[in-house]
Amino acid sequence: NWTAGGVVKPEIYYYEGIPSINVEKRAYIKVGEKENTKKIYLDENDKVAPGQRVYFEFDMTNKSNTRTVTDLSFVDNELDINKTITKDGVYSGENKVSVSNIEVYNKNNPSKNLEFDGLSSLTQGETITLRCEDVLYYDTKASDRNKTLTNIVTGYAKYFNNQLESSDDASVKISVEDKVYKASIEKSIHKVNNKEVTEDEQKIVKQ
Repeated sequence: NWTAGGVVKPEIYYYEGIPSINVEKRAYIKVGEKENTKKIYLDENDKVAPGQRVYFEFDMTNKSNTRTVTDLSFVDNELDINKTITKDGVYSGENKVSVSNIEVYNKNNPSKNLEFDGLSSLTQGETITLRCEDVLYYDTKASDRNKTLTNIVTGYAKYFNNQLESSDDASVKISVEDKVYKASIEKSIHKVNNKEVTEDEQKIVKQ
């Protein structure tokens, strides 16, 4: 707005109930073959061998009690991943990357894959989980032996007519050990890292 003297009078808006988001990240490996493939989630005490492919998945929760957030996105620039995932697709820098499968599940309806549409908006209190195994993985290398690797993802969500943005970071650590670990599926109950599992009875065998 201009006054008679030519001085700009700023307009000030007060936005009540600024939403915040919470981002979480998990690492997992896959064992078995074809239709018998299962996931084993890794925790801070687990170790993988050089040459093991480690996958990542992300959660985002809208912690607001009153506001819907829109245009959700995740940026992972660590461990050679270098990908940005938005409702419009997967990008490496400014280049769009073709993927064969994107999984986005709202925890209120975990059986329905929303795909990229699931990144359009997130109402208050809701959580989504994102997986894209075509790009969200890291193959551990011989040079990683006896190291602990850290991977960080940043999640973003917009509000106030897409003019403002909330963000949050999450990280996961991967320990790579010199000794070899093999993962297999067996038909009896075993322990995986001292945790009992029943999905096709997975186990990690240390050699």
